[in-house]
Order: sequence, then structure tokens, then C-alpha cells
Amino acid sequence: MRLTSRSIHLLATNPRAQQEFIRTGRIPDHDQRHCRQSPLAVLIASIPPRDRPLIVGIQIGPALGFSRTLHFHNAARLLSWLCPPHGGNTAADASTDRRFTRPLTIDDLRACSSDLPERIVNDWWARHQSLKHLRRS
Repeated sequence: MRLTSRSIHLLATNPRAQQEFIRTGRIPDHDQRHCRQSPLAVLIASIPPRDRPLIVGIQIGPALGFSRTLHFHNAARLLSWLCPPHGGNTAADASTDRRFTRPLTIDDLRACSSDLPERIVNDWWARHQSLKHLRRS
């Protein structure tokens, strides 16, 4: 990757990116999101970006691996809360139940959202055949 003004800004303002640069010598990607990989973050990241705004009315809580209940307008906003572009510690880190390690599926997200189009569910299951044994009827 080339050294750009955005990369320099990231190195100057983000201690984690600076440490990574010193340790590896690689120029950081300014678009890379740094977050703990909770099962919910992995699930939302597996949904194409164009489909995330279509999943609306999400309520996270113990069923999705969080200690408190919060509401989000759509999956795109939820992902930006889980993995903010600036990195560092987030409010999501404080609310995450670290003992929750079960892989989540699109059916788990469907149960906690007010509207999740069937096309998105079918596309997700087509891409994740290895999790077929977790599918709810």
C-alpha cells in the first residue's frame, strides 16, 4: 500500500496503528475497522454492505451475546457501533458477553429484527452451506 495523507493521519492519531506499523513495517489501511470479533460482528460483516441498511429494527441483547438490550435502526448502524472506523475501545466492548462464543446465523438476527427480507436470508444461507446444521425451520 502507498503512503497517503490519510495513512499518515492514521499513524499520527491512532496509537494502535502506529504500534502495528513499528512492529510490522506495513502501512496501515485507513479503511480497516479494528474491533473485537464478537459472533454478532462476524455475522453482520458476512452480509453484503448493500443489504445491511435493509435489515431494520434490530434489538440486541443476551440472545445475540450482549449483557444489555439496545435498539438499532439498521444493520449498517449496528456494525458501525460494533466496529467503529476509528478503532480503540468502544461501548460495544463494555456490553459484550465474552463467554458467548456460539456462532450466530441469519436466523438469530431475524428473530431480533423487525424486518429482514427473505431474499437476504436465502442468499446468506446459499453462501454459508457449512452452517446448515444450525438452521432453524
